[in-house]
Amino acid sequence: MEMAQASGWTLAVVLTLLTCIPNLIKICQAMDMLRLDGGNFELAISHYSYVAAAFIDGSDRSSAISQEWDRATQLISELWREDELYEEPPVLALIDANDPDIQEIVEVYDIEVPGIKVFRHGMLYDYDGPIEATYAAPFLIEDAKPSFSLLDSIDDLAEWYSMAEAEILIVGVFEAEALLLDEGGGGGGGPWEHFVAAADALRGLAAFAALAPEDEGEEGRHILDELRVHLGDLTLPFFFQVAANAEGGLS
Repeated sequence: MEMAQASGWTLAVVLTLLTCIPNLIKICQAMDMLRLDGGNFELAISHYSYVAAAFIDGSDRSSAISQEWDRATQLISELWREDELYEEPPVLALIDANDPDIQEIVEVYDIEVPGIKVFRHGMLYDYDGPIEATYAAPFLIEDAKPSFSLLDSIDDLAEWYSMAEAEILIVGVFEAEALLLDEGGGGGGGPWEHFVAAADALRGLAAFAALAPEDEGEEGRHILDELRVHLGDLTLPFFFQVAANAEGGLS
């Protein structure tokens, strides 16, 4: 009897996994264009840091966008190279705007169909880039890059400061473990998630840097001691604004 119950339970688990496999495959292939509906939409935008989603219906315009998005996906797979920590390729998706669950999203966010929106760490933003694949692919690769620089030393901070072009410069100082909990994403309610969300929202208006000393020993303490000379005796995490183009370094 116990053997029969165990076999039945195992079969149920296997059948459940087989049912989920099609959607899991769609989500796991980051270099493939995703096709989303009410069944896998939430999973996709929460899984990937950056999704450029084309909301389509049966119109000729939708067909044209679909073709360009398909070509752009292929170009991105050829052009994209991972060269920085936390970088992910942009994910392109087609979303069936005729799906009842998707229609609710379209109405709530007043999304024009056909049209393109960007989901960055699950948050909705306007897409202001090109649609033609040749130009869209490099634009999306650049746009999908992290909205902050990740630093691990005072030298890195000085170099970032010297090269920053924005007038508003914001630095967050975190324990290394805080970043490991959520590599590059903001989806929770902690300081790191709020930092990423702010960097995303102010992308292009302010420059953000996250300083997370990897060495918890003497080097890590040296970095924090040097910062506290300027900022006072603060505990992690803490944030400060650097005066752009100011003489005398950090302020």
